[in-house]
Amino acid sequence: MKKSVKKPDLIIALLVTFLVILMSLGFYLRAINNDIKTYGTQVNDINKLRLINKDFNHFALQKGGFVNYDIINKQIEDFERILDNLTETVRKNNKNYSLVQTLKRIKNSYQQKVLLLEHIKSHNSAISSSINYLFDLKKNINKFSPVKKSDLQMIGRTLFMTVERYAGLLHDNEKIENNLQKIKSLSQKTSDQYLIYFYHHIESNIQKISNIQNEYENVKRLNISSKLDILHTQLQNKYHILLLTSKNLLTVLMFSILFMIFSIYTLYKKFLRNKVELQAYKYAIENSDNSIVITDADHNITYVNDAFERETGYSKDNVLGENPRILKSGLMPQEHYTTLTQTLEKQQRWEGEFINKRKDGTLMYEKASINPIIINGVLTNYIAIKLNITKYIEQEKKVEFLALHDPLTTLPNRLNFEQYFNKNILEKNKKATLMYIDLDRFKTINDSLGHHIGDALLQVFAKRLQYSLDKDDFIARIGGDEFVIVLEINSDKDANKIARRILNLLQTPIDVHGHSLNITTSIGLSFFPSDGNTLETLMKHADTAMYRAKKNGRNNFQLFTQQLSDEINERLEIEQALRNAVKNSELYLVYQPKYSLKTNQVISFEALIRWENDELGFVGPDKFIPIAEEIGVIHEIGLFVFEKACQDFKSLKSINPELKNIAINISTIQFRDKQFISTLNQLCNNIGIKPSDIELEITESCIMDDIEKNIQMLHKLRDYGYKIAIDDFGTGYSSFGYLKKLPINTIKIDKSFVDDITIKKADKDIVNAIIGLCKNLGFDTVAEGVETKEQEKLLYKLGCNIGQGYLFSRPQKIEDIKEFIKNRLPEETLA
Repeated sequence: MKKSVKKPDLIIALLVTFLVILMSLGFYLRAINNDIKTYGTQVNDINKLRLINKDFNHFALQKGGFVNYDIINKQIEDFERILDNLTETVRKNNKNYSLVQTLKRIKNSYQQKVLLLEHIKSHNSAISSSINYLFDLKKNINKFSPVKKSDLQMIGRTLFMTVERYAGLLHDNEKIENNLQKIKSLSQKTSDQYLIYFYHHIESNIQKISNIQNEYENVKRLNISSKLDILHTQLQNKYHILLLTSKNLLTVLMFSILFMIFSIYTLYKKFLRNKVELQAYKYAIENSDNSIVITDADHNITYVNDAFERETGYSKDNVLGENPRILKSGLMPQEHYTTLTQTLEKQQRWEGEFINKRKDGTLMYEKASINPIIINGVLTNYIAIKLNITKYIEQEKKVEFLALHDPLTTLPNRLNFEQYFNKNILEKNKKATLMYIDLDRFKTINDSLGHHIGDALLQVFAKRLQYSLDKDDFIARIGGDEFVIVLEINSDKDANKIARRILNLLQTPIDVHGHSLNITTSIGLSFFPSDGNTLETLMKHADTAMYRAKKNGRNNFQLFTQQLSDEINERLEIEQALRNAVKNSELYLVYQPKYSLKTNQVISFEALIRWENDELGFVGPDKFIPIAEEIGVIHEIGLFVFEKACQDFKSLKSINPELKNIAINISTIQFRDKQFISTLNQLCNNIGIKPSDIELEITESCIMDDIEKNIQMLHKLRDYGYKIAIDDFGTGYSSFGYLKKLPINTIKIDKSFVDDITIKKADKDIVNAIIGLCKNLGFDTVAEGVETKEQEKLLYKLGCNIGQGYLFSRPQKIEDIKEFIKNRLPEETLA
């Protein structure tokens, strides 16, 4: 690369430039000299204008016949002529905007002043004539008018005061006005024409005199003299600037000569440096990490650097003389190259990206900048600087993929699913089936075997789903173990067939890391547009159907129906009413006794929640408790139950002091609350009841959910004195190995085992095993749902010590329970 610049050319250019500057300075100095000469003439004209302006002001003060109008007219002409001449010289020589504007203001004031002077001349003439006429009228009034002598004297004084007023000797306007009113009255009484004319002329003269005074004030306000002073100051400043400019220009000229000598010297040194710089540029290009390609004007390669050889696999010898299109991969649209060509033809810089091909055929992505090289107005070369961005593009594609796909299964994610459904189903209004799939008891596998097993299971299940469906069917993972499938079919029969196929996928166990897992799935189906015209509605309905499948025993599928919709509406009604149930006092407690199977005496009570709403009627706890847990009002309800049960137990114990405790059911949500224990302690303290009087019933599934953490929680409760009972024992998935670690007092045998204890050997054996285990661990056993004497006798025989059920007593309100206790007390206790 060589710079196309020669030393003689630059030196000549420098000399020519210096000569032009020198000539320009000479012409400019000559112009300044002329302006300085003109300055004296302009100042002389300003002084003349000042003198004439003083004469104008003097004229405005003169009255009557003492004024020579020819002289003032001559001065007006002189002022205008001098002002026009001054304006012309300023415009011609100074070309200064502020000076021209000041002259415009002077001329404007002058024209106004001339107009005012004409008015004054006119008024003076009119007043002079009128006063002569008034003296004649005065004589006639004295001769012919029928007025008193005193009135004649008053008329004479009025005329004299008017003359004084005109001469500026009288300032008592009120006295003249009073006399005018008297003259007016006399003229009206006598109807004398002389008096009438006299009154009107006096009144007119007074007005004209006032006008003259106003116009004189206006003349003074115009203040042309100050504007002339401003003009003089501006010219004087301009003059000083011109003198200073002349001095500065001479200084510049001297320094220009010195600069010329210095420039010629430095120019020579610069050319020496250029040689070194060119070597540095060559080194930088050859060793740049970016690929650099230089072509001639016909796009033939004339140079490539080492980075180009490394990135493309081509050597210099392979590409010199070739067109850069040898790297073309064919993956870029032709419009891309058309734009590039058009930009370069305009001799403009082009920036963009290429998908090019290396010598070995592999693809590479490049970000390029191509610049035309123009020397002395002629296009000689193109230089392309290219950065390999292949790694960045691949990373970007990966990020883009992850934004729309689940990283574990590589299936589309929720966002991808929503975009697909909106674009391909909703916008095109296609009939479609939405399947909502959820693996059954997947959490148990995660918790027991570990999340890595759960993740591997999900990957295998996703593959099976893909293999079982057509390539046009859309599958996405939208949550932990939740999948959705979009089928462009709207037939119940076809949808059922595919749902059964998916259920059959899991008939074969899934082998994961040495574990053979048997797992099932629950599927809910909704149809577009019959089950909803928005994705949100369809998802909600499919989810509802899926939960119905789980409720029906899992490992099946359910279609969304109107009945399910009605159940949803009923649930919504319960939700809305439940939020205000405590506030509206709709909740109440009933109490079911627990009794000794040996003595048949009441030992304790279990508090049971009930709800009755004006619109919904009676709603069972099996319906509203799960909803209360989901919508977050279970804390409020739980506090109500605990507080009310404790208060009622105090009153029951006052009747029968032998009662051991009150049993209160605790929700899983309550149990997990960080403030749970402190809240119970505070309520006990407020009510005045001991924690040892309270037995907290907690379900087996709640304790087993996070057993290590929950054991710690139970120990804390026991430390405060609370008794602990496991409710619904035997219905969950507890490990007997953990049972011995639990700090509990009581195990309640679920009613489902008690129901058939007298007719089914299996249920009898289970109950017997539970009772035996509890005896060995030192726990009390409570059998729930005792309804027959046969059940009661068998339970007692097996070793169960406490019973609870309809055989002994149904749950009753507090008033009825109080009577129930009194009726069962021994007579000596009542006495």
